Amino acid sequence: MKTAVILGASSILAAADLTQRRFIGFDGNHCGADAKARGVSEADTKTGQMCPINISGEVLVESGGVIAAGNPLASDANGKAVSATAFSVSVPAGAVAVTSDAAQPNLVEAGGYLPQAVNGYAIDAAAGAGEFIRVRLV
Repeated sequence: MKTAVILGASSILAAADLTQRRFIGFDGNHCGADAKARGVSEADTKTGQMCPINISGEVLVESGGVIAAGNPLASDANGKAVSATAFSVSVPAGAVAVTSDAAQPNLVEAGGYLPQAVNGYAIDAAAGAGEFIRVRLV
């Protein structure tokens, strides 16, 4: 039996019917694909009711696919946990290498966000969708 270690809890007004053990967005809906979650729902909740959410600790989350223990996790379109995509930058084949540091943009001033938010790390593996795994929230 998997157990949770709840370090912080809150509540949010449900903007739609919410399912227990899914990532919940800041807008009171199931978290969207690749979006940052406010927390994980602790109970099935009807629209207009207050939903208890866990915001810190190791909590149970429903998987949306195959997940390896230790993987960083994102949300799918239904608030289920899926493995986050690794971020990488590559130079296209045939491109000319930049050798002048004067041509390098100032990345500190450029700013920006990765296209996918990591909401936690898998403590357990999932063989497929619909399993409940422990997730360390971030």
